[in-house]
Amino acid sequence: MITIGHFSPDTGNIGFAGVTRVVLSGGSARMENGQLVVSGNQSVLLLTRIEWYHGYSRAQVETLARAVDRIPADYAALVARQRKVQSEIMDRASMNFGGSIRPRCWSRSSIWAATGFWPKARETTRRCSPGPA
Repeated sequence: MITIGHFSPDTGNIGFAGVTRVVLSGGSARMENGQLVVSGNQSVLLLTRIEWYHGYSRAQVETLARAVDRIPADYAALVARQRKVQSEIMDRASMNFGGSIRPRCWSRSSIWAATGFWPKARETTRRCSPGPA
């Protein structure tokens, strides 16, 4: 699936493209009235890349489509590749809704491990200040 957009000519030749590759495990997929319809599938993996172009051309869209076609369709391998990066990003973030200080001191990976959201998340400890009560 390819979605393209071209901004107003007043802004120059600026545009974007989004390319999605649909990988099925069983079943079928079809486009119907501009919508993707899947049925009888054990799983569906959507691999998507979106690019912005200052000098838009259809050739750039075709290059993007070829790049998406080269992405390995192995979900476990894709997740494993991103797990380290995403864990580091999430561990830098924090949110405080009040409540007990103990959960606020947990890293995101520790929370994921405790909830089972990310079964292979590493449990870590870190020092933190209690913050406002």
